[in-house]
Amino acid sequence: MRALDVLATLAAPTWMKLGDADFGLHIWRSWQLAAGNSLTKVTQGAAERLGARARVLPASDDPVRTKLRTTEGWMDFQPWFVGRRCEPKVLELRYEGAEHARPGAEALAAVENAQLIVFAPSNPLLSIEPILAVDGFRTAIGASRALKLGVSPLIGGKAVKGPLARLMDGLGMATTAIGVAERYNGLLDGFAIDAQDRPQEKELRARGLSVLSTDILMRDPDDAERLAAEVLAWATDLRDRSEKAAS
Repeated sequence: MRALDVLATLAAPTWMKLGDADFGLHIWRSWQLAAGNSLTKVTQGAAERLGARARVLPASDDPVRTKLRTTEGWMDFQPWFVGRRCEPKVLELRYEGAEHARPGAEALAAVENAQLIVFAPSNPLLSIEPILAVDGFRTAIGASRALKLGVSPLIGGKAVKGPLARLMDGLGMATTAIGVAERYNGLLDGFAIDAQDRPQEKELRARGLSVLSTDILMRDPDDAERLAAEVLAWATDLRDRSEKAAS
C-alpha cells in the first residue's frame, strides 16, 4: 500500500483503497490509452499478459460514466459506491455519454456470431445496463440469433452482496427475480432463478420465458463451476427442443 501512503502524504483523496498491483495496472492502462491505443486493444493486451483464458472485450471504446441522482444530488458511481459506501439513497440513474458512444466493432461481432449469450448474475443497473445503454448494443443483442439466458442476482429478494436491492427499491422497482427480468425485456429466452424464488416461476413462464430453478448461490469456485455447467446443460436442452419443434 505504498502508493496510497504517498497519496495521503500529498493530501490527495485516498478513499479508493487500491493495492499497488491495482495502481500498476491502472497506470499501464492510462499510459496505453494516452499513447492512442483503443480501450479494446488495451483490454485485450492486459488480459493476454495477465494470463486470462477468456477473451475480454469492452462494449465500446468511447467513455460512458454512470451517474446517480441521490438525496444529496448527482454523484459519480465510485465516490458513491466506495467513498460513501452506497449511503445516499439513489433516485435516478444516468449513463452519461452512452447516447453518443459507438459499440466496439469486435464486441458487436462477438454478439452477432454468438450461439449463446448469458446475462451473468451481476448488478443489472450498475454492471449490465451501462453496456445495454450504448447506442445500438441492446438492438444488436435483441437481433442476435443466439439463445439468450439470464441468471438472477437476487435470492429471496436480497442481493448476496452489493446495493442492488436498495437501488431497485429506491427506483421504485420490485426487488424480485421478476423485477430483474423486466429490465431485460425483449432480450431473454430464459431466466435462471433460485429455488427460494420458485413461486415466481409461473409468472416468468407467462411472460414467455423458460425457467431454470436451482441453487444459484456461488459460495466458492466449485459452486460457480456447478452453476455454469447447469446453465450450459439447460441451454443445450432448450436448443435441442427448439430444433425438434422446427423439424
